[in-house]
Amino acid sequence: MKYSLAKRFVSSVPGLRTFGARSFTSFPTSISPYVYRFMRASLFRDELKRLKTFEICFDKLAASGDVGDYLEFGVARGTSMISSHRYAKRHRFDDMRFFAFDSFAGLPSDEEQFTQGDMSYSQEEFSHFCKKAGVDLKRVTPVPGYFDSTLTDDMLTKLDIKPGRHLVHIDCDLYESTVVVLRFLEPILEEGAIIVFDDWHSFDYKKDPENWGEQRAFREWPSHDKFEKLAEHPEWNCAFIKTRT
Repeated sequence: MKYSLAKRFVSSVPGLRTFGARSFTSFPTSISPYVYRFMRASLFRDELKRLKTFEICFDKLAASGDVGDYLEFGVARGTSMISSHRYAKRHRFDDMRFFAFDSFAGLPSDEEQFTQGDMSYSQEEFSHFCKKAGVDLKRVTPVPGYFDSTLTDDMLTKLDIKPGRHLVHIDCDLYESTVVVLRFLEPILEEGAIIVFDDWHSFDYKKDPENWGEQRAFREWPSHDKFEKLAEHPEWNCAFIKTRT
């Protein structure tokens, strides 16, 4: 089972997830990061499965001695951003910048179990949630807007993102969105850069999951053969590292 009993219960009761999030953000910032960690380590332990991949990726970057930025595409309320910030702090990646690319208006279209408007959290809610969980917002740059408008060469220049050993988290669910993200990443990923696909297994229920979602987008990407699998959790995500130019 992918999700914990607590996660499934919270998701099944209308309004409970929103109530829980608001209750968490009502705690003073002096204690809210500890509340967040406690809840993730106890009731919502399903996240620990997906975080094993992140742990391997951050360890790999630390061993390389040359660390770029963290770029996340599809941040929702900020769960992955919070975890990645914590791993970066643990490894003392003090110069790592965090870029949060999201429409902040939900998914742009439908694709099987994904519905237009899903995962809709405002930029303010994302930032507030991250702050309450202990993220240093001075290191986080939100980039609002749908990817087909924001992911351009001009944006790379504006954000001063140069080629490097970046760690990328793609959590945008849809095939069409992932295609745009990979095209955007093409000029900035050097050997040793890592991509984590959060929704790699979203279509495992189909006979041909490789022809759907993120798997299809990666398979069709001209640069996919420059990457090798680094880590994978069969219910959650899959990470690839660039091994040649």
